[in-house]
Amino acid sequence: MAVCAAALLYLAPGCKKLQEHTVPNNSIQGVWELIQISWNYTINYNPGDSVLKFTDTDYEISKKGVVSKTGKYELVNDTTVNAETGLVMQPGAYTRRIIFDNRINDPKIFIEIANAKLTLVSGFFPTDGGAFSEYSRILSL
Repeated sequence: MAVCAAALLYLAPGCKKLQEHTVPNNSIQGVWELIQISWNYTINYNPGDSVLKFTDTDYEISKKGVVSKTGKYELVNDTTVNAETGLVMQPGAYTRRIIFDNRINDPKIFIEIANAKLTLVSGFFPTDGGAFSEYSRILSL
């Protein structure tokens, strides 16, 4: 019993440090696993098929455990999701977009993070060119 109490006292300061560095639940930082992509139909993915990892400035894409792409990303405020996708989103939803590798002229990809889910939306839905990609958080960084 005394050994357990001593161990808890020894480990407690470390736990406090972990709590101080916890990333907010609505942060993109972490490791995300692709669950599904939806457009005219839905494709479901198996665990480990496709994983995204985000730090504060870098990203990494892995397919079946093999890193396929790395680079830099940035999040910017952008309220043009309705015009860009041809959809009518709820006010306040998808107000940030992600820019990979400073490619500001690529088609816009909007993000929403809620309930440990990361959803990316891009393309123009009225011409069957839009898609939702849904990821589940598997690790916070």
